[in-house]
Amino acid sequence: MMIVFATVLFLLLLTVGWVLIAPLTLRIDTVSGDYDLRLRGIGGMRLQAGPGDWVVKARVLFWKKEWDLWRWLGQARRRKKGDGKARQPKTSRRRSRRNSWKKMVRILKSFRVRRFWVEIDTDDYVLNAYLFPVFHLLSRGRLQINFNGRNDIQIEITNRIGRIAWAWLR
Repeated sequence: MMIVFATVLFLLLLTVGWVLIAPLTLRIDTVSGDYDLRLRGIGGMRLQAGPGDWVVKARVLFWKKEWDLWRWLGQARRRKKGDGKARQPKTSRRRSRRNSWKKMVRILKSFRVRRFWVEIDTDDYVLNAYLFPVFHLLSRGRLQINFNGRNDIQIEITNRIGRIAWAWLR
């Protein structure tokens, strides 16, 4: 009996530890149309944008599910309008805004930007010409001006749930 309890406790602690140290990655790539959020080894969500329909695909361990985003949002709006219940005002404690701001800054500092690249066309040739040397000198190629009408972005941001929790609790 004790061995079973110890084994279950060990597996539970191992799972919680893995969730705390597993990399959480947000990737936005408008060039290839990939938008996903992943927790390595556990699961993730991916948005596949097509002409007229957006599909959200979720995977957690062995469970998979797909949602049509526009249909799902439409049902959520209908449910919210038909609710009719009077909402109770929330009771909130007064917190120091300064401490909340510091906490938010600590949480934002815990994120790491792995890839950042933006290509912009303002549809104004004169403004593009003025911005071209400024962006080229200041951004080291991460911000680019083009004259072809393309607006693209590629961002990859990583963090760990343990780092977010530590920044919040500290």
